[in-house]
Amino acid sequence: DVFGWLLKIYYKSDGTIELSDIRAEGTRGRITGKAVAHMNGLRFERAEGSFAIAKGQEIPLTLEGVPLGNARGTIKIAAEKHDNEIRATLGIPQLHLDLPADSARGVQPLDDNPSVSVSHRLGAMKEPRAADALAWKLVFDVGRVDVAGPNLEVTIAGSKTSPPTVVLTDAARISGDITLLPGGMLQFFGKQFAIEEAGLVRLRAEDTANPYLNVKARWRGAPEGTSVFVEYVGNLL
Repeated sequence: DVFGWLLKIYYKSDGTIELSDIRAEGTRGRITGKAVAHMNGLRFERAEGSFAIAKGQEIPLTLEGVPLGNARGTIKIAAEKHDNEIRATLGIPQLHLDLPADSARGVQPLDDNPSVSVSHRLGAMKEPRAADALAWKLVFDVGRVDVAGPNLEVTIAGSKTSPPTVVLTDAARISGDITLLPGGMLQFFGKQFAIEEAGLVRLRAEDTANPYLNVKARWRGAPEGTSVFVEYVGNLL
């Protein structure tokens, strides 16, 4: 979580809005940055900004209450409006993510209690997003992301030809390729495996939660003169 935002706002007669000395505190850590937005009256045209999380000021990341780890690095964003679409590029030249020691913790989902009935809807009905609503296209330009945890030390990068992309229209669609760079380490069942060849994680728009994998690793503890490899090719689920 990030809170306690501080910033300076300057508006110029040409429609430029400058956000400087941006600073936000997390439960731990701090993020700083600056941004510029260009407006045509009240209509957004384009914007660009850059943000940094310094070493020693790592920001904790969570997803639905589950801790993902502590992150530091630099992020650059540029966005521009084209007709009925906003196209944005999120540049991540370098990022480091330290995973929590216990990554198995989760939040228990609470299903509806079948013995409880509600006579009236609680709150207004949520309307589906119209297919012709303003579309968002977010492209991730990932340079180098180092991920370290109790059972792995890996480095990933985005693809130049098929970068990770999120398109939001009436629904969210995620696609693109992520490369697992050589030199990393994975641990399974107490045994260490070295990543000696580039691996592939392909995000599938038709099933985001089930990416395609092509990963190969060598067991470091194999007897002398032998090589033992583990290779996984196919959808994750």
